[in-house]
This record gives sequence, C-alpha cells and structure tokens, in this order.
Amino acid sequence: MDTSTHELPAALQQVDDLLRNVFQSELERVRLISVLCPPSMTEGDEIAEINGVLGEVVDCGIQVPQRIAVRGYLQRHPDMVAVVQLASAIAAEHAKSAKHKTKLSLERYRDPEIEDEYLALYVRSENYDASVREMIRSISESVRPELRGKSGWLVVTTDFQNPG
Repeated sequence: MDTSTHELPAALQQVDDLLRNVFQSELERVRLISVLCPPSMTEGDEIAEINGVLGEVVDCGIQVPQRIAVRGYLQRHPDMVAVVQLASAIAAEHAKSAKHKTKLSLERYRDPEIEDEYLALYVRSENYDASVREMIRSISESVRPELRGKSGWLVVTTDFQNPG
C-alpha cells in the first residue's frame, strides 16, 4: 500500500513552515506552494479551487498564517469556499476605507476543550473604537445569509491584536 498520500499533509505543513521562514510575503508562499504541490499532485479540482480562492484572499491583502489548516478545513467543508471568497472581498473593501490602520487575518480556530473548529476572519486595528465594531457587524451581516445550510462556520471577530 502506498503511504505517500497519507504523509502529504505533514509534508505540506513542513514545506509551509520552511517557506514561512524564507519568504516574508504570504502571497509569495501561497504561490510557491501552489507550484510545488499542484492540484494534480493532491486531490484534483477541489484543491485547485481552494488554492485559487486562498490566492485571491491573499491578493485582497488578507493574511492566512495557517494556510494548511485553513485549506484542510475547506477540504472538509467545500461548501464554505464561496463563503470565504465573499467574506474576504467584503472585508477587504471595509479595511480599505477604515478610519484606522486595519489588517485582516483568516485563520482556523480550534476549541481546545471540545471538538469544534471553524474559520475566523480576524479584524485587527490600531484603535478599537466604534468604527471597528461597526465594520465587524457589517461584514458579519453581509455574510450571515450565505452561511445558512452550510456544513461549516465563519466568524468575523477581533482578537484585539496589534495590526503590526
């Protein structure tokens, strides 16, 4: 039995960790991993679509520091790919017009106490005033209808980290 397919996620995680140390740009890493691990080497069209959407997310200026974890989540919940694409586009537009320096980060949240995971789109700002709360509310309200009937979940929130 060929075990190389079972080792792929760990191998991809190692590649991502190595590239994180070499490349400063998230976009450079995403594009290089897509070249090193093209869809034909992974799981076909679904992976190609996910990689394409993650590339679009990064192109919008959204960080994806846990790219392998986010991609794995989207593989388990493929009906969430379009939701992520929509949420990212809406959030990026809001961030461009924000009053304060704002960064966005798409991450997988895994609850340490129960078996629960979901995607989180973190809004990070230099100043956490009413405009940041309004941005989070507006993005959430725009995305909420798209989450109906989906197998996964996406939360728009903040962790109050500095946008760096």
